[in-house]
Amino acid sequence: MEIHLDIIQISQVIRDPLDYENNVFVMRAANVLDMGESDKMWTLLKTLAEGGARYMIVDMEGLEFIDSAGIGVLINAAKVLRMNRGDITLMRVSPRIESIFSPIKLQRFIKIFSSVDACLRHFKLG
Repeated sequence: MEIHLDIIQISQVIRDPLDYENNVFVMRAANVLDMGESDKMWTLLKTLAEGGARYMIVDMEGLEFIDSAGIGVLINAAKVLRMNRGDITLMRVSPRIESIFSPIKLQRFIKIFSSVDACLRHFKLG
């Protein structure tokens, strides 16, 4: 599984080489997020959150399949980030993947947006 990570700087003040509080981490999900692949995403999300990251966006444009393990990673990431007064959003979720989220009402727990700007507005950062 390939995970791509972008960082959006939201402040001109940089205290450390990687200023977790003033950056939004944008992670692009691979095409499959299932039991076999979700542990890699969880390791990255958990490491960033425990290191002080507060805001994450998961770009799901290329995601073709997600199972309960993948959904669990997203839910657990939201819990960890919210304990640190942060949040996670999903972006560019296809109708097919959204239909998987619908029965469990995931969108009530993790907000879904169509663009980075909409995610930043939700975080009240942009």
